[in-house]
Amino acid sequence: MSRNQLQVNSIHPLVDFIQKQQLSSREILVYDRRLPSMSFNLQKTIISLYDGSTGLNREVQFEENESWKRNLINLKDETELMGLKKILNNTPTILIVYKNRLPENRKWLLDYYHNKKDFIKWQIYY
Repeated sequence: MSRNQLQVNSIHPLVDFIQKQQLSSREILVYDRRLPSMSFNLQKTIISLYDGSTGLNREVQFEENESWKRNLINLKDETELMGLKKILNNTPTILIVYKNRLPENRKWLLDYYHNKKDFIKWQIYY
């Protein structure tokens, strides 16, 4: 498995790339997925961009406050979308996309990046 990490959906090659390119100080945005292992490996919070994935639905009834919202941006909410655009305009970021599944109405996100690295099932824009 260590020789075929990308085939088994391991994020270690992505983490290695981010570290080697000295990009780990940037905000990391993940389109429509959760990547807690990346957060753990990089020792930083990751912002998930919710666009309908059931994998990002959270049970929040027992949350003591709304601090969890800092790590989840709902692209279907105009206010949160404006907050994302503010981040993109003012902060260096990385966008991670799984299986090149960025729909046409979200392609504008790529305008904020000049570089791309492909990892079979993953793409990193930076």
